[in-house]
Amino acid sequence: MSSSPHNNGDAKPDTDGRGVVSEEENKRPSVLNQTEQNSSPEILKMSSPPAGNRAKRPLRRTRPADETSLENGGNVNEAYIGNGNGSHESADLSDYYKQSPTDEQDTVPEMTGPSTASRRAKNNSAKRPASRERSVSFSHDVDEVGSPDRPDSPTSTIDENSPSSESTAKSPRSAKAKLLRRLSSIPYAGKHSTMATFDCLERPLSVFFYRYGRMVSSYPYPFIIFPLLFTAAMSLGLLRLEEVTDAVYLFTPTNAASKYERQIIHDHWPLTDNNYIPGRTVTQARETQIVAMARDNGNILEKQYAEAINRLDMFIQNRVKVEFNNRTWGYHDLCLQWQSQGCPGNKHVQLISQLWEHGINITFPSVRVGFKHAYLGGAMGGVSLAHGEDGKDIIASAQAWIMVYHLKFFPENASYVSGLWEHELQKQMMEYPPDPFIRFTFFHSQSLADELQKNAAALAPRFVFSFVILATFAIICGTAMIKGSFYIDWVLSKPTLSLLGVMNAGMGVISSIGLCNYIGVPFSAIVTVMPFLVVAIGVDNMFLLVAALRLTNRALPVRKRIGEAMSDAAISITITALTDTLSFVIGCITTIPAVQIFSIYTGCAVVITFLYQLTFFTGLLVLAARMEEKGRHCVILTPTVTPDESKHQSIFTKLFKLGSRADTKDVNNIKENVPDTATTAFFRDWYAPILMHPIVRGLVLCWIVIYLSIAAFGCSRLKEGLRPVNLLVDDSYARPHYLAMEDYFWKYGVELQIVVNNPPDLRIPENRVAVNAMVHTFANTQHTIGDDSVQFFLDEVVYYYENELQMRIVDSQIYGMIQHFLSATSYDNWSEDVLWETDDEIGPDKVRKLKAFRFIVGMKDFSTTSQQTETTALMREVASRYPQYNVTTFMPLWLFTDQFSLILPNTVQNSIIGMFCMITIAILLIPQPLCALWVTLAIGSIDLGVVGFMALWGVNLDVISMITIIMSVGFSVDFTAHITYGYVISDEEGNVDRVRMSLGALGWPIVQGACSTILGVLVLSTVNAYMIVTFFKTVFLVISFGVLHGLVFLPVLLSMFVRPGCLLGKKNKKEPPVLAVSGQGNSMRQVPLSRMPSLQTVDEDVPAEDDVQPYGRYGILRQRVSIDEGQQMSPGATSVHSSFHWPLRRPSMPKVEEENPQQPPVDRR
Repeated sequence: MSSSPHNNGDAKPDTDGRGVVSEEENKRPSVLNQTEQNSSPEILKMSSPPAGNRAKRPLRRTRPADETSLENGGNVNEAYIGNGNGSHESADLSDYYKQSPTDEQDTVPEMTGPSTASRRAKNNSAKRPASRERSVSFSHDVDEVGSPDRPDSPTSTIDENSPSSESTAKSPRSAKAKLLRRLSSIPYAGKHSTMATFDCLERPLSVFFYRYGRMVSSYPYPFIIFPLLFTAAMSLGLLRLEEVTDAVYLFTPTNAASKYERQIIHDHWPLTDNNYIPGRTVTQARETQIVAMARDNGNILEKQYAEAINRLDMFIQNRVKVEFNNRTWGYHDLCLQWQSQGCPGNKHVQLISQLWEHGINITFPSVRVGFKHAYLGGAMGGVSLAHGEDGKDIIASAQAWIMVYHLKFFPENASYVSGLWEHELQKQMMEYPPDPFIRFTFFHSQSLADELQKNAAALAPRFVFSFVILATFAIICGTAMIKGSFYIDWVLSKPTLSLLGVMNAGMGVISSIGLCNYIGVPFSAIVTVMPFLVVAIGVDNMFLLVAALRLTNRALPVRKRIGEAMSDAAISITITALTDTLSFVIGCITTIPAVQIFSIYTGCAVVITFLYQLTFFTGLLVLAARMEEKGRHCVILTPTVTPDESKHQSIFTKLFKLGSRADTKDVNNIKENVPDTATTAFFRDWYAPILMHPIVRGLVLCWIVIYLSIAAFGCSRLKEGLRPVNLLVDDSYARPHYLAMEDYFWKYGVELQIVVNNPPDLRIPENRVAVNAMVHTFANTQHTIGDDSVQFFLDEVVYYYENELQMRIVDSQIYGMIQHFLSATSYDNWSEDVLWETDDEIGPDKVRKLKAFRFIVGMKDFSTTSQQTETTALMREVASRYPQYNVTTFMPLWLFTDQFSLILPNTVQNSIIGMFCMITIAILLIPQPLCALWVTLAIGSIDLGVVGFMALWGVNLDVISMITIIMSVGFSVDFTAHITYGYVISDEEGNVDRVRMSLGALGWPIVQGACSTILGVLVLSTVNAYMIVTFFKTVFLVISFGVLHGLVFLPVLLSMFVRPGCLLGKKNKKEPPVLAVSGQGNSMRQVPLSRMPSLQTVDEDVPAEDDVQPYGRYGILRQRVSIDEGQQMSPGATSVHSSFHWPLRRPSMPKVEEENPQQPPVDRR
């Protein structure tokens, strides 16, 4: 043999004890000689020099081995690396294959004795993403190469004949790191090359959770006890629950213009108990409304109806009383008054009815009785008009009257008594005997708050029911069966653990509510739907942790299994927790307090539940794994009977005491230690092939087009805004009142206040003309009735002087004439429409002028949300035409119409921000940039479908639906990012195989998570409240469309439009570098480098036991799938499972069995 590594062309191959090698074998081209003609790539040789010997030795020429060359045993002990210049380094690797028996947790049995072919994994470890740029991926399959069809493959050699026992104890850990650094320089770009990834966060997190899982497995009890104590402490916060029930505050934007406009009126004309004028108030505090309607569509102006209304009015004023502080309080004790003239009551009802009965023509919407002007449009509804002799519209008939009872809302004790009176009125009205002539509805200032509390009260028993449903579902999913039978495996099943997992989510809910109350976050009734959602999310994450444990090798120590399970599943639940929490954080930036409160509570609950899963539930997982290791019963913790021992046992034992065991004698017995699941086989072997059928894929494309078309059509019919009536339960007493207001009063006659904050000098006639022109403009828009509906003090001043006093207005004396007009008793109520300058504000001319004034116009076509939004915008636009006057417009419904106009831009803004955040998380934690594009498209499609189908399902775009739409962005990531990433990281050659692998790994987790979420909120569908049912509908749509995209749309689109060449890191096919594996004696076998076990480079500062599989959800399960899937080897090719297996590397090695090498390969599926 030549002393030069590049001059061994004359060397004869060894016979390996078989005699003279045939001429045919000698004529085969030398792979090493072929390599010399290239750039002399570095060559890996594995042989067995003495331990610690680092002398440079030439590489000997190798030749293909026969089919028995590796069937005679032998260990791979030392890596011998060529550096390209004729020198080499060796590194003893024996202690990485044969572990020290003192390291109990990291022991991997010595892979000695006969090896056999796998024939199952095509490229097992190459199916996962590379964790470092400098990585070389191997496979478990080693088959014979070196035939003339691959003459140019660079070779390395592995000598299996060298003993390893002597070098085991002497090989330092740095030898492996040095070997891995040298391996990283091999220029490999084969067809199984790993993809370029960006795992700046994903890999460190995977390592962290692996270490964390090992730590918890060593000390589980502190991680269990502390969350219990923290939950107990936080539960005391429930005693400090401060609930906010003001619907106007909760469901209107904090920066709404209407709140500023209302405050202007409050500042100019503050309401006291002695200056109350009906129709001028802008607050509904302690206000009660009664709408009386004629039965059978009768004319409510007729005498019998008027008398019935009078009886009802007198009953309310005289019979409704409450007791407080040893005193009886009635309406006359609590009512707001004008100038101590007594309670205003509803005298206008009887007055107008009597006028109509006497045949006097009554104009509408305003009427003048004598010299006094009155506006009827806001008090009378369902009016039919006729033309009078003077061409004016007169009332022919009417169908409804509205009566208002306004009580004192200050000081606090008076407001409290007024609240008692309102509740007593509610009770009395519900018990009021039916009247043959009229029917009535009623509403008071506490109705919305009471109905919101009723919503919360209706959810309490349903939460218990939802908890039971989820617990039952979790127990069913946690049950495992003995293989090949219908008996329950009471060792492998986890019903108790599943039940405690549901309790873990409940603990998170209690802790979050208590913590938020401790820090002063107000509570709202809308938060009561949060537990249903959080428990469902928590159960989904619990499924992932339990499944990750089940997919680890049962024969491994508990410490290692927990570390692997946490590394495998914690990344997934971290992504879920991050995306969900960010969704709710984005909800906090909205300007609607109800959304902010809900987002704070829910985001806090998601975070705490996530932390409890990493502590409390992980500790329980450790205890469950210990019980499983000991073969204990999962419920009663007693020893169980193995299937082999149960053949002669009673049926009771078989039903309730049967439990499987791990094959501890052979840790690599994957069939027993990592059993396959039926769900994985279903999605991989049944569902995916059917989905990938050309006809089915064509139908799916048609389905996508139909889906998007329907969604777009639904978006065009979307209605915006939360109507106040939708805050009420369906059987609420107040619901008919809102409907009556919409039918009779908001269609025609509702009043709008317009404030001029910077009036001009009215002594100038041109200024008065300009003001009158402005009033005329407001009164004659698309949504205002006309000049007949105007209530303007200046008009009354002119009418008073010109008609009653028969004198003209003197320009220079206009302010004095106004003061004289307001001092008259009959017109003093107009004084609440003007604001005079104070003494300090009087100018140098010593004339007290008007600082501000207001006028009122009647509106029409104001009943629907779109009309209300349009009217609000129109009136503010008209006000903006007069900037010199600083005009403000307001009516109480402005508060709700502001959220109508803000809800759409808020939803779009938050959705865009949420989508950007989700994509960022996907790029950082799922290291494949192509995911971002498909995740973005899928999230957009899901949101489009949710909004479109929501509109077709009768749901408005309002506060409630906005919460779930924002939330859907986070939920969509769970369904889209995982399946997309599972596809793009696959190293399968065909797109169909990629889909099979990704669906086999992720199909059941997606279905399981969707089912748990829908089951968690299913009970909400039975609540007779729009707010609650809307929440259910939108969550149902989000989950349904997420599953549809994850299991149907995305797999088809990815298989059709994402080819392997499009993926970053996927390069052109080249034959991979070749190893030469030595068997017994001097026989060698050439092996593709890419088909050896995974061997990745690591940094020197990263311990070898932390070099773990990245990105959890695809780790164990995908490798398990690839092992079981298998592939038939070509006849004549010899295949073995290499004994490469670094410590703590997933998955455990396939089972090594002795097999007749002359027999054809057997498909072990």
